[in-house]
Amino acid sequence: MHVTREILLELDRDEAWEALADLRGWLCAGADLELAEGERGWLWLHDGEERDVEVEEVVPGERLVLWWRAAGDDLMTRVCLTLDEEDGGTRVRVVESAPVYAVSTTRIGDHPVLRYGPASCALPSLAARIATFA
Repeated sequence: MHVTREILLELDRDEAWEALADLRGWLCAGADLELAEGERGWLWLHDGEERDVEVEEVVPGERLVLWWRAAGDDLMTRVCLTLDEEDGGTRVRVVESAPVYAVSTTRIGDHPVLRYGPASCALPSLAARIATFA
């Protein structure tokens, strides 16, 4: 299962990476995380939710891959952000996915629910942050 979102930023790839790598500028209100492979840390989202994070891969200007879960949750989802140059800017694509065997501790009634969204829903915030660079 996965959710994919994308946005075209009117920036070259290096500028887009700079904005993307500043997680507090668009994804979260606070961060205790170094963007280096194998690093672990925490993000505090704008709605107050805490995320336990592990960095899987960092390729500056091209790709950032994180695994994260809400504090107290057993389900980790993989967040893959990629940057591709296009005419007019850089396309940023985020794919948030969970293993098909995973079950979240979040429930609606008696039914487990996979929760997605914080990374992909934050792309408009990234676009707004970019506007401040102009």
